[in-house]
Order: sequence, then C-alpha cells, then structure tokens
Amino acid sequence: MSDETWDLALVREVHRALRCYRNELKLAQSPLLELLAGHRAAGGPLGRAIALRRLLCAALERLSLEDEMLGQLLRSRFVQGVAIHKLEQQGWARSTLFRYQRMGIVSLARILIEGKQG
Repeated sequence: MSDETWDLALVREVHRALRCYRNELKLAQSPLLELLAGHRAAGGPLGRAIALRRLLCAALERLSLEDEMLGQLLRSRFVQGVAIHKLEQQGWARSTLFRYQRMGIVSLARILIEGKQG
C-alpha cells in the first residue's frame, strides 16, 4: 500500500472511529488501532474500545492545543454528539462546518501518525 493510500485509509478510519466514539461496541470493531499499532490489539472488545478512546482523546487534546477551534468542533460533533443542525443554529454555515470538520479530521490523523512514529 502506498503512503498516500495508507494516509487516505487512516483519515477515513479516524472519521469512522470518531463517528462511533460514544458506542463501545462499534468502536471496538474499528481497525484504527491495527492501522496505528500494526498488529491486533489485545484486551477484548471493551479493552480495544477503551484504548482507542484514550488514543483519540489524547489526539484531540493535542489538536486543541494546535487549533482550538478545530479541536472544539470535533469534540462537539463526536465526543459530545452535537448534531449538525444544532451547530448551524449556533451560527455555523453547513459548508463551513463540513470543511472545518474535514480539516480537523485530517489534522487528527496527522497527530496520530506522528504519535505512532514518536
């Protein structure tokens, strides 16, 4: 798999993992840990979900330090589960919301890659 294909797959899996952040059963099924660790994570489904949630939480913390707005947007959307229409009511334009969400997810994937290498 080329680096570009791997990076796109990672961004896609980060987004999928964020979408099921609050659902342990679905989060445990995410291949994101394997993509980052290179092997099957141990600990059973609950352990996998906890490990992945910790990993995402730490990456979100770092993202918030780098770009507070992107970090807060991803927290609102995925950790707190705020619906898009609620964010629109707070003044976000839908297209801007999705553009910044995408930027945040790509930044989060970069942070996870840097964590894997470091």
